[in-house]
Amino acid sequence: MYNYFPHPSNARQSSMCVTLLVQEGFAGYGIYWALLELLRDAPRYRYTADEKILAYVLHAPDLDQVKRVLRNFGLFDFDEDGLFFSPWLMESLGAYDEQKKKLQEAGRKGAARRWAHTREDNGQAMATPSGDDGQAMAYNITQRNLTELNETQPTLANGEEWRSILSVDSPKVTPEYMEMLVSTQKAGHACGYVAQVCLYYGMTEAVCEAICERSDNASVTHPLYRKFCALVGRIEQEKWVPKHPANFFLSKLLE
Repeated sequence: MYNYFPHPSNARQSSMCVTLLVQEGFAGYGIYWALLELLRDAPRYRYTADEKILAYVLHAPDLDQVKRVLRNFGLFDFDEDGLFFSPWLMESLGAYDEQKKKLQEAGRKGAARRWAHTREDNGQAMATPSGDDGQAMAYNITQRNLTELNETQPTLANGEEWRSILSVDSPKVTPEYMEMLVSTQKAGHACGYVAQVCLYYGMTEAVCEAICERSDNASVTHPLYRKFCALVGRIEQEKWVPKHPANFFLSKLLE
């Protein structure tokens, strides 16, 4: 799954980017766009402003340069939770998401018209997909399927394993715990990202560890890790928050 965001062809001509290029060269310019890529994939388009973590995630050899790009050129803003974000990126993605919604709505109406004109062999019209049909609505979240997503329950196949993870007496993920995972993870693994999502949604270290363990320490090529990222992307795209995040992620990942 690929996430997209606009990259204007004349971005390097903006005043802030020109200043960045003059002072930091194309190495700094590359760090800037790499940071935007991190933000694009992060929950709420925000990421930790800890320069050590950022330098590690980006494999950037110059920590001071990462710090300068992040803080010296007015390219990013910061919130009270120690996260940074790009006002330009959030504005651009707002327009992108709005256009995508319009296309989805047009597709939904077109599908409804096609269903209405389709006839079975007996000449009767096939049922038009209802407004509650989340699949027919191209994944648009409705009250019914949102409730179903939030009231997930263990299945016969995964119930015992799911309950055993949730029953572990474990503290919630903290920024310090996330930083520890980032600093010890190997190349090609993303335990730090799993911890970041768990931190954002208030999940415990036990849940984070269970997800990492079952995905070969969050190997970026492991099917379960990819499924985890797809779930995060779906939540972001459809703009809803799981009522019980640990239940939601475990139910989907262990099914």
